[in-house]
Amino acid sequence: IRLAAMFKPGYDITTVIAVLGALSMTFGNLAALAQQDVKRILGYSSVAHAGYIMIGLISGTAEGLAAASFYALAYVAMNLTCFWVVSRVSVDGRNLQLDDLNGLHNRAPALAFALAVGAFALVGLPPMAGFMGKLFLFSSGWNHGYNWLIIIAGINTAISIYYYLGMVRHAYTKEAVEGTPLPDTSAFSFAGAALLSLLVLGLGMMPAGVFDFALKVGSVVP
Repeated sequence: IRLAAMFKPGYDITTVIAVLGALSMTFGNLAALAQQDVKRILGYSSVAHAGYIMIGLISGTAEGLAAASFYALAYVAMNLTCFWVVSRVSVDGRNLQLDDLNGLHNRAPALAFALAVGAFALVGLPPMAGFMGKLFLFSSGWNHGYNWLIIIAGINTAISIYYYLGMVRHAYTKEAVEGTPLPDTSAFSFAGAALLSLLVLGLGMMPAGVFDFALKVGSVVP
């Protein structure tokens, strides 16, 4: 049985998955809004991104599966970028609060830049990987009759702007409290931030190769 046939529009399972996707997006974003802990923000937002990925799955087409695969890869890169920054700022392993990011652009410019790249990409701003990923996903859903789900996804994307850009705002517009521990500014920290940022930007500006490969795989998946 082909996977596409299992998710053919009109089957009850697609409606169930679409509703679960909408609930996942909404719960994840609303829960993230209420957090001050950076790891919790990223954790709850991952629930929302799982909902976005469902858009590609319910279309039941090679294009939809390719879009879901591309977005999953992009999400891993975007999230790793943000978690890399968290791990380098929290050198003692404690959970970071938003205020711990204050003044990061002065204390560790490379980490602040990587955080901005990751956060902008997770929102879905061009030319980041998240923009192309959402474009592929939303197009696949819209073209197969799930207009209402794309509208909900768009609203949830707007909600996510508040907490993702909130992290960037703390890093760039607020001053660090005196006595705040210094982040890791070693060459290793810089290299990780640079490589992950380039990956996120590269997937956004040159997505064709990865998407075409995912499309070929999606067309032969049983």
